[in-house]
Amino acid sequence: MKKRTLALVALTAAMTLGMSLTSFAAEEPTWIVPKGLSAGEYDSMYGTTQWWQAEAVADCRAWAEANKGDIVDI
Repeated sequence: MKKRTLALVALTAAMTLGMSLTSFAAEEPTWIVPKGLSAGEYDSMYGTTQWWQAEAVADCRAWAEANKGDIVDI
């Protein structure tokens, strides 16, 4: 029993220490709309003045384009 427990602890330690700490860091998502445009540029392209709203509009447009064949079925 002691040998099995010791082996389990050794395997757990080896697996935990083998992982890099950067593997737990969150990755920056890929945005569709570039940040830093003026409110007028967002408004002319997406019909809104806020970046996060423009991103949501662009995401919906991208989804609709990717699924345009299925939209009638939906």
